[in-house]
Amino acid sequence: MNSSRNTHSFAPALFRGILLGPLCVLWTSGIAFALQSHATPEEGLYSHQLGHLFFILSMVVFAFWLQKTGLVKRSGWRLIQMSCLFFILWNIDAIAGHEVELWIEESRMVGPRSSRQLIAEGGAIPYLYFFLKLDHFLCVPAMVLLFLGLRRLRAESPEDRP
Repeated sequence: MNSSRNTHSFAPALFRGILLGPLCVLWTSGIAFALQSHATPEEGLYSHQLGHLFFILSMVVFAFWLQKTGLVKRSGWRLIQMSCLFFILWNIDAIAGHEVELWIEESRMVGPRSSRQLIAEGGAIPYLYFFLKLDHFLCVPAMVLLFLGLRRLRAESPEDRP
């Protein structure tokens, strides 16, 4: 009886922490930008690019493993394999985008470092940079295919839940 009373007194405090914690973080946080720029290679561009390469390698191995084991006969795994293809294309696009960003002269960028804009006058590089920054056209379908594949696998699996 004493342990149940102890649990009940702990629950409101836990609920307040879960509710108030994120609100405090949101209230006290500053501006956050979605695009990460790398001013120089020392800021982490090399490790960031290696992360993209590792992700590509992981998706290639996973896609081949799905094919070799025959799991792609099930529609859920086939959707996941297609998501691997889109993730591979997205990472190639991101690597190329980071590389092209290094080719652009600093004088062609306007505004503060966190939200700078490109002056697209003359040459193909600014347009290539813009095209490569549209990487969400590859990343979003990859995530949607992964979600749909996982949902289909869950629907096809036998009910283990009570």
